[in-house]
Amino acid sequence: MSDEPGPNHLAAGFHSRGVLPHLKREGGTYFVTFRQAGTLPREVLLRFKQEREAIIGHALAARRPLTWHEQEDLFRWYSDRVDRYLDCSHGDCHLRRPACADVVTGALKFFDRERYELRSWVVMPNHVHAVVQPKPPHTLSEILHSWKSFTAHEINKLLSEKVVPF
Repeated sequence: MSDEPGPNHLAAGFHSRGVLPHLKREGGTYFVTFRQAGTLPREVLLRFKQEREAIIGHALAARRPLTWHEQEDLFRWYSDRVDRYLDCSHGDCHLRRPACADVVTGALKFFDRERYELRSWVVMPNHVHAVVQPKPPHTLSEILHSWKSFTAHEINKLLSEKVVPF
């Protein structure tokens, strides 16, 4: 047995937290979306997952697993459903407030060119899109955690009520 550490799944490889699969490649550039809490209710996510599972179930019932291209299409279909729902601005839209949007903008730009290359970004009323390329040894997970944690704390300070936006 080797004492060498295994590959870092935060830098490269496939994993899932039960919602969308994540595929990471060291040196890769990523399109990411993060959102405020409450903008994609659990029942909506469950409905989307059930629809996806029904499509997979039909293929399995026909004893024909989905091809790689069908899996890609299904992933895009699912992602598009989530994006369209978010784009309807459901839930609290704190990022519509200029001061809150400025917190997110500042966080995204803060370590640009140091920990990552920020290629493009947009702050929407209830979510954020960014295209980012981590610079080793920094990982995508570390960068996203930093953005989300910092912005949640700072936006909570701006709001009169205690709301965790991400």
